[in-house]
Amino acid sequence: MSLRVKLALWAIGIGLVCGFYVVGTGSLRLRLQNVLSDAFQQRVTVQSLALRFPLGVRMSGIAMPNAAGQETPPISIREAVAQLDLGTLLKGRPRFALELKAPRLRIERNPQGSIQFSLLRKTTPEGRLQVLGIPVSRLRVRDGELILLDQAVAPQVSGVLRDLSVSLVSGSQRGQYTVNVRGLLEGGSREPLGILEANGEMILPTTAEFKISVTHKEVARLEPYLRQILGAAPSQGAIHLVSTVTLFNGGLVADSRLTATGLAFLTDDPTVLGPSGNHLVQILQDSKGVVNLSFIVKGRLGEPLDWSNLVESTLREAMRQALAQNIRRALTDAEQGGSLEEAIRRGMDSIGR
Repeated sequence: MSLRVKLALWAIGIGLVCGFYVVGTGSLRLRLQNVLSDAFQQRVTVQSLALRFPLGVRMSGIAMPNAAGQETPPISIREAVAQLDLGTLLKGRPRFALELKAPRLRIERNPQGSIQFSLLRKTTPEGRLQVLGIPVSRLRVRDGELILLDQAVAPQVSGVLRDLSVSLVSGSQRGQYTVNVRGLLEGGSREPLGILEANGEMILPTTAEFKISVTHKEVARLEPYLRQILGAAPSQGAIHLVSTVTLFNGGLVADSRLTATGLAFLTDDPTVLGPSGNHLVQILQDSKGVVNLSFIVKGRLGEPLDWSNLVESTLREAMRQALAQNIRRALTDAEQGGSLEEAIRRGMDSIGR
């Protein structure tokens, strides 16, 4: 870019600053409300606005009014500070460094299975991310709260991510962003349930790869999902899930490792694999009472994930290995003077065959 063009951009920027002050913050606040309302296709209110030098703005009290039957608005943000990234201005691709303080967001899946979440608007054709309808080069979220509600399962599942922090920074390649997320998972009564952490990179608008780690201390709360997958659900236990998630052209592949401890089922209902839940745990757990599984989940964004590989491949393979291990143990017992027939029978009984 020539020096003349850069000077022209600076002149335009200075002119915009002067224009902002001439227009006045009251009129600018109304203009921004209209911009945000258009971005979300819902009415958005901004309580107050102050200009920052150079080419920055601070907005306070951003919110969407509650819809009928909603206890909390879909979005409320205590304060948002947008500052023009001068480096992007000089490159002719002006974007903003955006900081959101104490945002409170709600993500819902309605009974039809559609996800409602408006904060991250779709990217521009050039792959530039927009947040609150603002093209951003850097995003920082502090003291956030994410309310999760799934009405597509029965009973419906809810949870909260508190103390949510997000860092998003653009890279050298167009559309490239590095992302880091951390939050504390809590129940509706604010009891601690676990931790969510994610970090990775995305190249918009087509690809992304993240490593996601989730610890959940009360798997009983996940009963609607686990029952759909296994045919039965544990009444207690904890899990730690680590997934490498790859997104490409709307598709999703999650290469996952699951560690489960303390799993127990209240009833002897059979699982989709045959044995009851408690019997299945006995088959799969190691000598320390830990169940370890590795599996791949596939799907498309906005659609139910395909868990068939977990049930049809991973669990069946784990059971096959358990069978082989028990037969080997039976043969060892027989070699030590025991009855081969009795040893094999005990081995088969131990895995529900």
